[in-house]
Amino acid sequence: MVSKRFYLSRTKKILNDFGYQEFHKAVDEYLETCESLGRQPEKAFKGQFNVRIDPALHKELAYHAVRDNCSLNQYVENALRKAVEKEEDR
Repeated sequence: MVSKRFYLSRTKKILNDFGYQEFHKAVDEYLETCESLGRQPEKAFKGQFNVRIDPALHKELAYHAVRDNCSLNQYVENALRKAVEKEEDR
């Protein structure tokens, strides 16, 4: 069995081979530049957030997702995308 340490060392080597240090240097420079300009750095979005909704709406969304043969997550993402596109068309 291969140890976790092996995987971590292997991952670090791969990242070093592909410019891991250069990436971190660029991020550090970006943060320093933001600080010198008095600006907040942009935050990365991981594509995940929690939404609290009425249980009846949750049930209805789940029903529509099953009807459309997709996951609830995909159904909600599609609905949000359509809403944003509609806003952009204004």
